[in-house]
Amino acid sequence: FVGREDILLRIVMSLRQPAETGLLLFGQRRIGKSSLLHQLHAQLPRLGPWHPVFFDLHGRVTMTVDLIVVDLAAAIARALNLPAPALGAAPAAN
Repeated sequence: FVGREDILLRIVMSLRQPAETGLLLFGQRRIGKSSLLHQLHAQLPRLGPWHPVFFDLHGRVTMTVDLIVVDLAAAIARALNLPAPALGAAPAAN
C-alpha cells in the first residue's frame, strides 16, 4: 500500500467528522479501489472505533434483495463476532 497513505488519512479524517454519514468510493477500473478497501478493513479498527465489514456485491446481480440482506447481516455478525441473526422469510421488508 505504498504511496496511498494520504488517501487513508483523508478517509479517517472524514470518518471522524460528526456530520459524516457515509463515504463513496468510485473510479475507473484497475486503479486500486479494492486494494484501498482491503487496507481500510485491516487498519480502521486500530485507528478508531470502527468495525469495517467487507461485503462485495460483485456476482450477486441475480440474487434477490432478501438473499443479499441475509448475506450482509451474516457478514456484519461475523465481523462483530456475533451470532448470525434470524431474519425471517422476507428480511428486506422488515
